[in-house]
Order: sequence, then structure tokens, then C-alpha cells
Amino acid sequence: ILALRSGFGHVKGIELSEKLLNISQNNLAKLYQAESYTLHVDNFLNYVPEIEDCVFYFYDPCETELVKEVIDKIDISLSQNDRPVCIIYHHNLLSEATLDSFQFENLKFFKKISCFGKSLYMYANYSLEGN
Repeated sequence: ILALRSGFGHVKGIELSEKLLNISQNNLAKLYQAESYTLHVDNFLNYVPEIEDCVFYFYDPCETELVKEVIDKIDISLSQNDRPVCIIYHHNLLSEATLDSFQFENLKFFKKISCFGKSLYMYANYSLEGN
């Protein structure tokens, strides 16, 4: 909902729990037309980034190695289809030292932002200065 309110033209969501996906679907349907979003029940490890995917938001989905594996897929997709990409990771579970140590070929750590007592880590392949 926040992404659509922020002006993104189309939003994709991946949720492992069908129950949570249905709640999201019902909430979105009250506010937006169905063509504004696509929701999938799946493990985010199975997701293959598509060329139009440019902003990724993760709300502490799982353990460190799995998160890194998914971000690595995004990083590799940039080698195949160069485009501006930003990853926002809402930190709750992973240690800050772990997040600070992530290294990618195309993506660089940009900054850490405090939000409601938690940390948002931002990675991008372009300058986010002024944003």
C-alpha cells in the first residue's frame, strides 16, 4: 500500500503465507484497481527479478544467508539488464554487522535510516543523494 501511495505504477508482492497474502489482497482491493498490483504466494527464494523490477523492499524475511542469496540474484540480474535498482531492507532480525558486511558486484550500500526504532538499510546501483 505504501508503494502504491508513493506513486509506483505497479507493485508486486511475494508472500509465503497464503493467509497473509489474502489479507493483503483484501486490503489492496479496497483501495486500488487490480491492475495496480500483482501478488504471489511463493518463497521469495524462487523469485527471478524481471527487467521492470527496480525497487525491492524486504521486511526481515528470514535468516542472513537466504536474504543474501535473494539480493545476489538481484545483483546478477543487473549484469544481465542494467537499470536503476534500489533495495530497502527493514532490519529486525539480522545483526547490523552482517548487513554492513554484505558485498555485491553491482549494488553498493548507500545508507542506514532509523525508522520507528528499527533500521532500514538501503543498497543501490546509482546515487540516491537528494532522495
